[in-house]
Amino acid sequence: SNLYVGTNYGRVLHCLQTSARARPQFYTANLETNTSITCMEFSRCGHPLFMVGDTTGRVQIYRTMTERPLVDVSASAVSPGPPVKGLQWSSAQPGLFFVLDANSCIHVWDLCRSDMCPQ
Repeated sequence: SNLYVGTNYGRVLHCLQTSARARPQFYTANLETNTSITCMEFSRCGHPLFMVGDTTGRVQIYRTMTERPLVDVSASAVSPGPPVKGLQWSSAQPGLFFVLDANSCIHVWDLCRSDMCPQ
């Protein structure tokens, strides 16, 4: 019954199929940057989490109940980096996820070890 839409101005809109108003109505990381959401992935472990990638090479992880991100990381050592083209949570480890960038590089993040850089 929830619908999440990534926008070309860096927000994720949250809507419901019913006439009720969704809470929060949108998720946003940093509106000072001109960015577009390129992909989105929800937690496979049943946690109320999702992550988004954007055109500046950043990945944000959100709780579904909170407008601001829990984690905001750059998939690349340079900023802005290449756009994020794909995201995937590990089905075996909740803190592990994979990021595919526009240069066809795969970055592996293990949040149980570090949220500063990919492994």
